[in-house]
Amino acid sequence: MAHTRRRAMRPVVILPLGFLCIILAGACLLSLPAASNDGEALPFFDALFTATSATCVTGLVVRDTATQFTVFGRGVILLMIQVGGLGFMTLAAMAFSFFRVPSPQQVAPVAEAFGEDRLDKAYHIAKQAVLLTLCIEAIGVSVLLIRFIPMFEGDVWRATGHAVFHSVSAFCNAGFDLMGGVTGPYSSMTAFVADPLVSVTLMALIILGGMGFAVILAVANPKRRLSLSAKIVLVSYAAFFVGGTLLVLLTEYSNPDTIGNMPFWQKLLAAAFQSVTCRTAGFNTIDQAALNDSTKVLSSILMFVGGAPAGTAGGVKVTTVAVAFLTLRSLILGREEVFAFSRSIKAGAIRRSLSIIMLAVSAAIISTIAISFAQQLAGAGAEYVDVLYETMSAIGTVGLSAGLTATSTAFTRALLMALMFLGRLGPLTIAVSVARPSMSAGRYVEENVIVG
Repeated sequence: MAHTRRRAMRPVVILPLGFLCIILAGACLLSLPAASNDGEALPFFDALFTATSATCVTGLVVRDTATQFTVFGRGVILLMIQVGGLGFMTLAAMAFSFFRVPSPQQVAPVAEAFGEDRLDKAYHIAKQAVLLTLCIEAIGVSVLLIRFIPMFEGDVWRATGHAVFHSVSAFCNAGFDLMGGVTGPYSSMTAFVADPLVSVTLMALIILGGMGFAVILAVANPKRRLSLSAKIVLVSYAAFFVGGTLLVLLTEYSNPDTIGNMPFWQKLLAAAFQSVTCRTAGFNTIDQAALNDSTKVLSSILMFVGGAPAGTAGGVKVTTVAVAFLTLRSLILGREEVFAFSRSIKAGAIRRSLSIIMLAVSAAIISTIAISFAQQLAGAGAEYVDVLYETMSAIGTVGLSAGLTATSTAFTRALLMALMFLGRLGPLTIAVSVARPSMSAGRYVEENVIVG
């Protein structure tokens, strides 16, 4: 019995392995001739990249979704997006409910994905999240049909298909689109840059999906007292949305290739959409390659931060960044405890926040250098800011591209796939799943280390 227990697979390892199985299954289906419009089998490496991007709800593509894939292929992509955005959390909680968890440290990353510290609470939220997701996506479909039915000249079936695909893709923060067959390959939502109905609807879906199920459920129940996590998410989201919009408006205001020639209200709408989509949706209403370098760096920061825990967005999460800043504030003020809204934050949350940021920053820096060097060796050098942009888009599971992914080398695409996988599951979850648990007991002698 003891020997079996030692050799049993740790529950937290099941999560990345399950994700890999979904990606491989999706790649096999997308490589079938029936999935491509030309009737020929898609090269497996391209199918694998597409499956990874869809399952990790990123949106980076090497083939235009609308022009490359048939209805069958699009259906496979849509299913992977839904599983990646919702099933990742729901299935994980339900699977772990059947296991005797070895230690709180091993299950912490999974429960934390729901914004909770206990698995039973996470399981309860997972069940509610299914119904909530379907309801919000259905509302999104209904609103988008107002614009899509006239756009497709009364073809209700085609309009409905596009509305469903884009509603699910937006709520799951995936960024996959079918506009390539309407306005041209890789055009994303640029045709709707001056359309408030489509732009605002997509922004609302992106925000709701990225804000997290626990926060939405808490806000929807006025009798329930908001938790500290929910308060931090709401304040952080508002701050990043307003701040991001104003900064994009400032840096792109006179850029004739993006919003420079638009009337002010369109500039504001486009800037707001850019701020929201970087959190981590992947749709774009303005040409990302034409952005000023300052805007690309700003967008990279927003992509790195991402959304909230227990949602469909990626990134290191707004709560992680907020806790890091609150820790800095306490240090500057000379306070021993880290606090917010008259509540003290647990030491474990502080350690995890700093660890996640450190792991993510390290992965981003190393990958940016590696991709830049690989592109240079292949004679396909790219601007460093564009490489950084693509790297942050992958690790933040955003999907925005400055054009590098479509023309990148095989090595670059392989590294981008690894970053998407890392970003979707979270660097700490991956680290815990591959690390060997320490069996040491007791405490070491404490000694000071001079820093700074």
